Amino acid sequence: VEKAFSIAGAQRIISTYWDVNDDYSELFMKSFYSNWINSKDINSAFRKTILFFKHSTSANSNLKNWAAFKLTTN
Repeated sequence: VEKAFSIAGAQRIISTYWDVNDDYSELFMKSFYSNWINSKDINSAFRKTILFFKHSTSANSNLKNWAAFKLTTN
């Protein structure tokens, strides 16, 4: 799917290396978009989101959740 978006001209793509729970994906993307709106820099927003979940003390800090996401920029 990522390749298809790239061929279609998408400049930035967030995808996952493996399947991630829908509820967690929703939390991740809401956090990411909030960070992006505040920082205006997609790379910074993505990094901030990853670090937030990586260092979280909740169940959301599980490596299998946050490490699945990747940002590709063209």
